Amino acid sequence: MLTLLKQNLISTKKKFLIMYIIIFAFFILFPITLKLNDWIMGTSSVLATIITNLFVGLIPILLIILAILILRDSLSYIKDSLFSKQGYLNFTLPFKTSSIVLSKLLTALIWMFGFVVCAFVGSLIMEGEMQIFFPMNDSCLLYTSPSPRDVEES
Repeated sequence: MLTLLKQNLISTKKKFLIMYIIIFAFFILFPITLKLNDWIMGTSSVLATIITNLFVGLIPILLIILAILILRDSLSYIKDSLFSKQGYLNFTLPFKTSSIVLSKLLTALIWMFGFVVCAFVGSLIMEGEMQIFFPMNDSCLLYTSPSPRDVEES
């Protein structure tokens, strides 16, 4: 079964690796575009704030779209490799049917797990870049106005 799993991963790597590259590119380029936006427009610009909010809103939308695409491609791979002409040829291999089906399912699960790992690592990279490009000061200024109860009447 490991031979089948290896062959399945090799035959599907091109399609899924492209999606993983898109995820990493987005997470790496996101903080850079925000910093360029600040340099070009300034931090007080309303347009800069709108663009920044649009980029921040794009992160979950992009991840959801890519997750749906990976799930769709995984299910399409399973369907095509089991129920098409390729599936017919797969079942002529000298392996048990359960081994063939299990290898297809494991291949799809590995690619989906790879998406989760890729998104997690990409978010860590993005967080590191955000700390480099937008350093936070350790100081905190807290302004509190006096309470009416604290004011003494004279």
